[in-house]
Amino acid sequence: MKKIIIKTLITTFILGALIGIIAVIFDLWNDVTEKILLSIIVLFGFSISGLASSTAYEKVKDKFIPIVGLIITIISVIYFELVVWEITIFKLTSDLAWQLPIILILLSVSSGHISLLMLISSEEDVVKMSKMGTIVVSLIMDALLINNIVSDLNISWKVVTIIGILVILGTIISPLLNILNKKKEQPKEEDDKYKRIEQLKNLLDTNAITQEEYDVEKNKLLNETDK
Repeated sequence: MKKIIIKTLITTFILGALIGIIAVIFDLWNDVTEKILLSIIVLFGFSISGLASSTAYEKVKDKFIPIVGLIITIISVIYFELVVWEITIFKLTSDLAWQLPIILILLSVSSGHISLLMLISSEEDVVKMSKMGTIVVSLIMDALLINNIVSDLNISWKVVTIIGILVILGTIISPLLNILNKKKEQPKEEDDKYKRIEQLKNLLDTNAITQEEYDVEKNKLLNETDK
């Protein structure tokens, strides 16, 4: 799935550039050319969120959010392509005509954002809490924004703004905490390696293993660290 999306991104870049150059050189700027370029922009824009969701789908255990993200991306692409090419399958009310595209963009961006957060992998509680807290707050903000778009019972924008700031804060802090955690884990891994080598040496000294077996296992441990 990720390879397909990457190929889509590359293709849209190339097609967009070629069509733009041809349109300028031969003065072919018309309604059809504009629609083609807009269509490519739609594919490119939503492919970014799709790429984030597909990457998370391949690497994380919980597949629910990445799958939802991919579904939202596909629906969004279909809807906006229909709009660009002025193809009417169903008639929307005046309110829904502007509400639906905003909601689709919001959900697509949010699902991509959450999928990227899910890629943060750490056993440290502080990293887990920061990541999950940011995901939960992000979902709350999505719910509030959608409520303000479709409902007359609007939540104060001050509340939404504060929650948005918390989402940004968590998005920045979570990967930084993960980096700090990895730096802490590295010395521990080094200590574990030498402890295991020491255990092997004790086995060799007591003739539990041969010199050849000791050398093989020792080299394995050293090579694991160097990779």
